[in-house]
Amino acid sequence: HKDVDGAFHGWAGAWLDPGFPAAFDLTDALRAIHLPVLILQGMDDPYGTIAHARLAEREVCGPVRTVLLPACHAPHVEAAEATVPAIARFARAVLQEPAHAN
Repeated sequence: HKDVDGAFHGWAGAWLDPGFPAAFDLTDALRAIHLPVLILQGMDDPYGTIAHARLAEREVCGPVRTVLLPACHAPHVEAAEATVPAIARFARAVLQEPAHAN
């Protein structure tokens, strides 16, 4: 992030707000997704956990592919050599599947 302080305080302020955890539930939004989803998750991401990916796998109505990448927080930056082929495989698979009904 170019503005490290702004990024930190924006996230920390939201996460530490006493009303935030109770109001923050994206489960219904996940259920509304009917398109293919690719989840790229760094296994060492201090801000997101594999539990988030597993929740999306359970709740998204469309097909979900999860790729867990070791030793990274930002796969597109820290693991591009694994991220780019994973995206390509996902795109090829989606393009080869019959159209999904909504």
